[in-house]
Amino acid sequence: MSGARPTAINCTNCGAGLDVLGGGRVLAHICGYCGAELDAQADYRVLRKFRNLERPASPFKIGMSGEIRGVPMTIIGTLGRRERYGGQTWAWVEHQLYSPTHGYAWLTWEEGHAVFTRKTRAVPVPFRMSDGLINTSEARPQARHLGKVYRYYGSGTIETTFAEGEFNFVPEIGDRTRYVDLLGDTAMLTMAESGSDDEVETEYELTTLPERDALFHSFGIDPESVPRPRRIHALTPFRRSAVARFARNAAFVAGVVSVIAFGVFSIGNGTVIYRSNLSQPVTAAYAVPFTVTQPDQLVAVEIVTNVDNSWAFFEAEITDQDDAEIALFTREIGYYHGVASDGRWTEGSRSGTAKLHLPPGDYTLELAMEESGLWQRRGVQPTVMRVTVREGVVAAWWMALGAMPPFFIGFFFLFQRWRHRAARWRGSDWTDD
Repeated sequence: MSGARPTAINCTNCGAGLDVLGGGRVLAHICGYCGAELDAQADYRVLRKFRNLERPASPFKIGMSGEIRGVPMTIIGTLGRRERYGGQTWAWVEHQLYSPTHGYAWLTWEEGHAVFTRKTRAVPVPFRMSDGLINTSEARPQARHLGKVYRYYGSGTIETTFAEGEFNFVPEIGDRTRYVDLLGDTAMLTMAESGSDDEVETEYELTTLPERDALFHSFGIDPESVPRPRRIHALTPFRRSAVARFARNAAFVAGVVSVIAFGVFSIGNGTVIYRSNLSQPVTAAYAVPFTVTQPDQLVAVEIVTNVDNSWAFFEAEITDQDDAEIALFTREIGYYHGVASDGRWTEGSRSGTAKLHLPPGDYTLELAMEESGLWQRRGVQPTVMRVTVREGVVAAWWMALGAMPPFFIGFFFLFQRWRHRAARWRGSDWTDD
């Protein structure tokens, strides 16, 4: 046709009035009344007829206009699509969009989600993923496109089951397209191949997920009238409220501070007020005099002995300057090691510590080894010991316990993100088996 394009025509097959919405690059117009496909570039002559086609359900209709990513667009065509595999069938609706300034795009409706798709001229690397490559890859295949990485999500073959309205190509019922979807952080990259074996046409598309309620409002649809999706879409971003982000950060900061405080107070904790050398025999009782000067703090008594695949049981008594018993405690010290099928191993320790609350004053620690034993005849009996007494010791265990609730809260937030990521990839047909 020549001259200015009409805004409406009569179907050359049935005479029904049809709106012309799609601009000068429309190639085909399919009548919604009789199913005739008309050649928009040759006086709308009839190319073929599609009869008894069932219109798929969608909240979007031909003629609706709205904004997507700030660009006004009009729905000019509707395609029904279907994929079958392994006895299952998936069906969805694709609406062709037209903008006088931005050309043609697609709005897809599937399982309560509406996604926006545009073709891209940039060729990804690699430019193609064959079924053979996908099936023999040990790791999930990847592609790079405009500086971003996209990971394999799914592939298959889809066919056209319904067509109505205007299109910038000539659709045919039963048309088949092979696709490979690759998922990125904010978009899905699709490699689509159509045509015969002799002449395959490859196109690349980028799909994003518009904000649901804003999209429906823009096209004059009440979001509450449309059923909510039952699961998240692969392109659903992970969102966290400002309060939740603050709670997450505060929890991790509190946990880290508690761990640092635990380390500071655990390493070099207290002042040494008595230390013997490591030549004190364990066969005789040992009396240790010491003086406590710091009030309201703990006193730590550490016993070190040279157990080796053996154990020793010590009994200690602390008396004051009047020879009155103040405290009585026992400690079992054992250290074991060996070689197993998975390598060397160790267990236990050559030291034991007791912490007590003693007011300032003079004290005497009486210490003796009561028993000792070997481990499966492979050990060495302890022969010497060393005693260290420190005052001004802080009980740092409560700091370690205090770090647990904040870390649990922080890891809960991490679990939320992990669960969301797992839900995004739930629809992928890739398996690591």
